[in-house]
Order: sequence, then C-alpha cells, then structure tokens
Amino acid sequence: MNFLDFHQFVKQDALIYSWVIKNFYLKNRNLMAGETLLATREQVIITKQGLLVQESLGKRSAIERAFCGEHIIFTVGESHLLYALEETVYSIVSADILLDALESNELLPNFFLQVAEELERTLEWKKTLTSVNPKKRISLVLSLIIERYQLNPNSNPAFPKWLKIHLLAKLAQCSLSTASVAINELAKQGKIDIKSTPWLLRENFLHL
Repeated sequence: MNFLDFHQFVKQDALIYSWVIKNFYLKNRNLMAGETLLATREQVIITKQGLLVQESLGKRSAIERAFCGEHIIFTVGESHLLYALEETVYSIVSADILLDALESNELLPNFFLQVAEELERTLEWKKTLTSVNPKKRISLVLSLIIERYQLNPNSNPAFPKWLKIHLLAKLAQCSLSTASVAINELAKQGKIDIKSTPWLLRENFLHL
C-alpha cells in the first residue's frame, strides 16, 4: 500500500464516519478504562474517543485489533468482547437500520469496502509481526505507540498509563518473558525508563 492508497482509505473512512455522525442521533455512552463492551453483528459501535482492543481466544492471549479515536466498529463474525484501555465515549446503532440508510444513500458499497480494507490492514499487521523475531515485534509496537501519542523525550515523554509489560506482550503477540527481556534491553540502552510510572521515553526514535 503506497501513501496515496492509504490517504484515500483515510478520506473514505472519514467520509462514512462524518455521514453517520451527521445523519443519526447518537446517544453518548461512557466506558471506563478496564471495562468491557460486547460487540455483536446486530449492533454497530461508533466511538468518538478512547481506545478499545479485541483479544484473541487462542492458546496464548493476544490483542487482535485496536480501535482508537473516531471509529466505526462493524462486527462480521461471532460476538466478542472489547476491552477499554482508555475511557471511551461511544454510541450504538442498529446494524440493520444503519445498513438500510447507507444503501438508500448509495453509500453501502463504500462502507463494505471500508470494512474489507480494515480487515486487510489487520491481516497485513499480523503478517508483519510474524515476519520478524519476537524482540523486533516489541520495537514495532513501541514505535506505533510513540507515533500515535506523539511522544517526545523532552516535551511529551510519558507513555500511556495502560502500557504494562503484559499488554506489550499481547500487542506484540509474544511471550511475557520475551517482552520482559526486550524492554529491559531498551532500558539498559537508555531509550526507555521503565522504573517510573508511567514509563518514560528517554531517546527520540520511531524505529528502534
């Protein structure tokens, strides 16, 4: 995917989201950090802010997907729980009503394309993780967090409070022991301070 493709996807996602916000009465609900929300095929979740994650139910618990900020969560498969890492503001819309409205306004193909592309990006991320060794996965995940929160060792060094070693392991889809070794190596190199709460970025980098 090149930059222009990605830019087009972002524009399309924003188009559908803006249309839904404009054309539906959405009652805001709050999900506090640590609480869970059930995602089903019968309902569409519209998030306005916050961070939700979906965990896999396999042998080793891993975070399959993350939904941050303004997002439309459309469940294709079985129902599953979403876990709030940050306080999240969201609304719920009937899937049938939303799909009918999108179809009436000739936006349904765009919406399903958006859903398909999002699933594709999730698969691409999984492929990226599995193509590198576990320690490199830790670096990739940390780089994404640094970029997402615009961290800077001088003006904005604090990692999000939810970032702990067990969650880092789940995000990187590696064992807790591997994550611990990798993050301690970075601490010894002076890149990250893990003795403070929250962790602090000590060296400015995006790709470790």
